[in-house]
Amino acid sequence: MSHYKSNVRDQVFNLFEVFGLDRSDIVDPWYEFLVVAAGDRRVKTQTALAADKQARVSALSGALSRRVAWDRVFRELSLVLPNDVWLATISGKAPVPSSSAVAPAPAAAGATIAATGFTIDGYTYSHPAVARLLSRLAVVPDLVNVQLQQSTLTKVGTAQAVHFVIVADVRRPGGGQ
Repeated sequence: MSHYKSNVRDQVFNLFEVFGLDRSDIVDPWYEFLVVAAGDRRVKTQTALAADKQARVSALSGALSRRVAWDRVFRELSLVLPNDVWLATISGKAPVPSSSAVAPAPAAAGATIAATGFTIDGYTYSHPAVARLLSRLAVVPDLVNVQLQQSTLTKVGTAQAVHFVIVADVRRPGGGQ
């Protein structure tokens, strides 16, 4: 049994001197293999990144298509709110997507459907001011089915004021009603 251990120099000697191989016979094919393998890896990585990007873009567009832009709704409300009207409360809820919504029962002919998505509770000095607010709210693109639910003359401190409640529906994202 021999105690001889070969080293790299012995292997090089055997390959190039004994067997008569040229260095390019071994190095060039190995280099080509490394280049092709790296290129395959790069293509697979780019394909995976493109697929990941597409999945993220579709997820983001899906989320944004169901999002109500509340900042826009409140900005539009602030633009149409008359100076002689002050608000006590505002409440709103996003519309339910049509795919998960239960179909509403058909309304009788001539009946109005009560709005439920957006409620404004406030005060003003006169009933014509409430009518002016209603007409202005009707032109807000994100509010549909604007209705006066209640308008009563009341006392606020020592002054007479009109307390009103206005309801509306928030337009579904994507332009649907």
